[in-house]
Amino acid sequence: MIDHSPQDIRSRVAALKRHLVAAMADEQRLYQRYSDAGREAERWRQRAELAAAKGADDLAREALERAGKLAAASQQSHEQYLEQKGHVERMKTRLMELERLARELPAALTRPVDMEKLERALSHLERWEERAREERARLATMVELERDEVAEKLAALEREAQLEQQLAELKCKLGMGRSRDAGGAGF
Repeated sequence: MIDHSPQDIRSRVAALKRHLVAAMADEQRLYQRYSDAGREAERWRQRAELAAAKGADDLAREALERAGKLAAASQQSHEQYLEQKGHVERMKTRLMELERLARELPAALTRPVDMEKLERALSHLERWEERAREERARLATMVELERDEVAEKLAALEREAQLEQQLAELKCKLGMGRSRDAGGAGF
């Protein structure tokens, strides 16, 4: 038999609040994942441009492929975020209803409350928590895979481009110094 006492109702409301907080945290993590994947996709597009400019077409293709995968992951995370956001809003509504019921429930009178509905809501929350854990594990795996040879090659290419830039600046500075010396010696 399910307990419908005021104490039990308050206990279940408190449990639902904890689940709501966890769901809201998951919502924020999904938003962050969406945002991070979008930024990372743009970074890989820039790397592809650099590789193409340096004539490394194979690296440019691989970087574009990675950018596409990250853009797709960003889109998927955005969709999951929107779904989670809707779920959180529904949970907030349910929580307000349960809180209202708990306030209206006189201590001496225990009238039946739709505990089945509350149990379903808690079960639904647990499923969402499991999906969020699975998604976090998938993201961690994706981040680990990102540390691969292509990323290292592109990082080396970026370092090389920075060195070339610094060398060009140095040559320009030295060239200006030589011009002055040569010009000064001619007088």
